[in-house]
Formats: sequence, C-alpha cells, structure tokens
Amino acid sequence: MYRKFAAAAAILTAGLTVGAPAFALLAGPGAHDGPHASTVHEPGGGGGGAGGGGPTTTAKPGDHAGSTSTEPGPTTTVGASTDAGPTTTTTAKPPEPPKPPTSPSGEVPRDTEKLTLGCTGGRVAGVGSVTCQWSPSHAPTFARYVLWRQDPGQTQKRVIFQSTDRNVVTFTDTPLDTGNHYYGLLALDASSKGVGSGGPVSTTVPPPPTTTTTTPKAGTTSLACTLQTPGVVCTWPASTSERFAGYRLYREVPSTPAQVRFTTSDRGVTTATDGDVTPGATYKYRIVVMGTDGNPLAYGGPVTITIPPGGAGDAPKP
Repeated sequence: MYRKFAAAAAILTAGLTVGAPAFALLAGPGAHDGPHASTVHEPGGGGGGAGGGGPTTTAKPGDHAGSTSTEPGPTTTVGASTDAGPTTTTTAKPPEPPKPPTSPSGEVPRDTEKLTLGCTGGRVAGVGSVTCQWSPSHAPTFARYVLWRQDPGQTQKRVIFQSTDRNVVTFTDTPLDTGNHYYGLLALDASSKGVGSGGPVSTTVPPPPTTTTTTPKAGTTSLACTLQTPGVVCTWPASTSERFAGYRLYREVPSTPAQVRFTTSDRGVTTATDGDVTPGATYKYRIVVMGTDGNPLAYGGPVTITIPPGGAGDAPKP
C-alpha cells in the first residue's frame, strides 16, 4: 500500500512541474519582468494582398499588470490596394480667421473726431444764460448733435439740445441760475454711437446787478409817493425814449422780494394807486421804465412810505 501511494505522489509532482509554463501564461501580463510575445497563425484573407495569411505577432506589456494606454494615436485612413500603393487621407483643421483688436471694455476701438466747444455765460434781459458754439462735424456717418449740461452742485448730466443738422453749431441756454455750469458735446451716428466729441467746458453765470438809488438824471426818472385816502398814490414823469415799452411799479416790504403793483404800456399814464396796504406797515416803491428790447431804460426810487396805525385814510392831506 505504501509503495502504491508513493508512486502516485511522484506522478502528480512530475505533472505539476511539466505544466508550469501553462500556469505562468494564464497568470497574464505582469507575471514576468519583460514583454512576452505570443504567436498566432491566422488564415489568409482578402482585401489587401494576394495569398494566404502569415503569422501575426502581438506584443504584450510586462512591467505593470492591467495597464492601459489613454493617449489616442494619429488617425489614418487606408484605402484599397492599387498599383501605386496604399492611399492615405489626412483631414487638417482649417485655420481660424484673425480677430479685430479690442479695447479693455471689450468693444472694437473706433476713431472719434475732436470737436471744439466754447461756452460763454452772461445775463440777457436780467436772466442768466449761456451761449455755446462748436466746430461742425465732418464724420461721414454723422446723424445728430447732443449738447448736455451739468448744473452747480449736481452730478447728473442733462441733455438740453439736439439737432440733426450738422451746420447748426450754436445754442443759447436760458434761464439759468447764478453759478458755474459744465457743458459737453457729442456727435452721434444713426446707431447712437459716438463719432465726435467736444468739451467738457465750464462757464459762470454772473449774479444780477445790484440796484442802487441815485439822483434823477438823463436817462433815469424820478418817483414821488404820498399817503391818500385810497392808500398810496405814486407819480412819475412820462418817458421820452423812442424805445419806450411800458412802466412797472414795484412794492417791496423790507427783507422780502419786490412785487409788481402796477404795469402799463401807455406812455401817458404816469400815476398809480396802491390801495392794498396794511396799517402800521412800511413799504418801498420803485418805478422801472422798460424798453422794447426787454431791458430797463430807467429806474426811479425807492420811496419809503409807512402806513399810520389807523390806516391811510388818517394820513394828513397835502
């Protein structure tokens, strides 16, 4: 029995030793330090060449088991066999067209025309005004002018004038408050994009002149006011100016704005009565002779009248 068992063990051991290469091949890549090549005989096929197929050798990686290449190789299309040999077709990506340069804001830069803008402040007929002039735009795509203004103490710019006529190069802005004003000009195309600009420039509107009382002289007039039963009666001499347009009688309570109490365009009317008076009140009266251009021709006064506590009817008769 023992001899039979020993013989069987020897046969089994010999079988494992002989079959070792087969087990090593099943272990797959990575079981040996170098690459292992296997040879497979395949039958010949058509499509490329004549005759039967030859042996095909496939190389297998050896250092790392299960490693797989992730980098794609070049793509080549091989056509049918001809007398000139195989044909290889490669498709190249067309180059991209050049892009125009852009500004930091992402917009394509464009040249704009520099326009000359000048503005002068003043007063017309006692009202603040600014007159602006500018050089005409020569841009071929010109569509309109836009003139803007920024008032004293303000941050907002306001459009005050627009024109589609490139030959209109002046504008008078009125009425305006006293102070420093800023102006700027834009020339735009039909899509409201700038093709020219001018400014900004600043100009000052002066304050109105201070009215002072002077002795009547040539070009001025006099004023007399008295207390009578209806109230206060004021008289002045008739104007002889060819530019006469009318009279204006003003009444002012101290520390308050003056109010127009009487007006007429009749040169011969030289008397006015102010019947709306308050007992105990003090008034100042002025007469202004107006010209046809809207500017004063002459001033008269002021004349100060105090209404008695009992009313104008208690005033002594002249």
